[in-house]
Amino acid sequence: NSDATLDLGSPVARFKDLFLSSGVYLGGTGAANKLDDYEEGTWTPTLVGTTSGSATVTVTSANYTKIGNVVNVYAEISADLSSHTIVGAVEIGGLPFNASSTNNGGGTAGYNALVNGSVFFRPISTKLRLTAGLTYSWQSGDLATGAVALCMFHATYRTA
Repeated sequence: NSDATLDLGSPVARFKDLFLSSGVYLGGTGAANKLDDYEEGTWTPTLVGTTSGSATVTVTSANYTKIGNVVNVYAEISADLSSHTIVGAVEIGGLPFNASSTNNGGGTAGYNALVNGSVFFRPISTKLRLTAGLTYSWQSGDLATGAVALCMFHATYRTA
């Protein structure tokens, strides 16, 4: 037995893959140091209303990274707002994981042509509510008009 004196591999003699049945402890042995979940993938954003309706969305890219219970989503979408049927607050649906009910996440749009103003995102269940701050939600009447409304955004939220 030896404690904290051996290296596994080196910069010029690396191992190819590591398969574990549980997790790995990084920087300590406490529960907070255990990494037991990491995932990357794609997801399919939708544009919907809290009451009803939707808009046709074209997804250029939509990716996520989940580390433990923290999910980061990124997307570039365009929506046809000339014939949308959205009623109520505007949400982007299709999140890859349910947001925690005690969630304090959020995100912003790097570019937004969905509504006239700055967009922030508030995670609710499997959707991101478009908001202008902590309390105001963009409503269907606030949507821009036209066939191509581009939005590039990222958001971070916690999942159960």
